[in-house]
Amino acid sequence: MSINYAIPKTAHFLQTVNVFTAEYNKVDGAITGSGQYDFGQAINVAQVVIPMEKGAIYFVDTFNVGGTIPEEHYFFNISTLPLATLKMRIEAQRIYRRSLPIVNFISNQQAAAWFWSQKDTDALTMDFSGVLNQNADLVGVTLIKINVALNIYEITDNGFIQDFLSDNSVSGIGQRTSLQQGNKVYVR
Repeated sequence: MSINYAIPKTAHFLQTVNVFTAEYNKVDGAITGSGQYDFGQAINVAQVVIPMEKGAIYFVDTFNVGGTIPEEHYFFNISTLPLATLKMRIEAQRIYRRSLPIVNFISNQQAAAWFWSQKDTDALTMDFSGVLNQNADLVGVTLIKINVALNIYEITDNGFIQDFLSDNSVSGIGQRTSLQQGNKVYVR
C-alpha cells in the first residue's frame, strides 16, 4: 500500500546511498577479539546524506536497505539491533523521533518525513550502529557493508513553501512539530 502526497512538479528527486561498514573483530581499526561485526564505529557516524539548501523543504519518501551478505545471514546474526538515525548536522535535530530499526533488507519502505533548515551550511546526516555475530555461514567474511538508500524530494517552489510553513494552513500530509526556533521538522 502506498500513500500519495502533493509534491510540486518542480521538485527535485534526490536518490542517495550511504554505505556503512563493519570489520570482523575490529572497531575503529583496533582488534577486539569479540567474534562480531560492530557497526558502532566513527566511520558510520554523521555520514552526509545530502547537503541542504537554506529554506528548501525536503521530503523523505522511501528507503531501501541491502548488504554484501545474504539477507538471511544478516537476520540470523543480529546481536544488537542495527539502527539508522537521520538528523540534521547543525544542532543534531532528528528527522524521526526514534532511530529506524534495520531488522532485514528492505525495498521501497515508505517512511514519510518532511524537514527543512534555515541554516546556510546544514546537511542531512545518518548514523548507523548495531552488532552482528559470526555464525558458520559468515566464516571467512572479513568485512560487511550495509547500504541504506533514501528517495528524497527537494522542494523550492515558493508558493508551496509559504503554504507549508504557514501557521494558518492545515495539511493532510503530516503532523507539524516545531522542534526549535529556526528549524522545523514534519514527521508522519
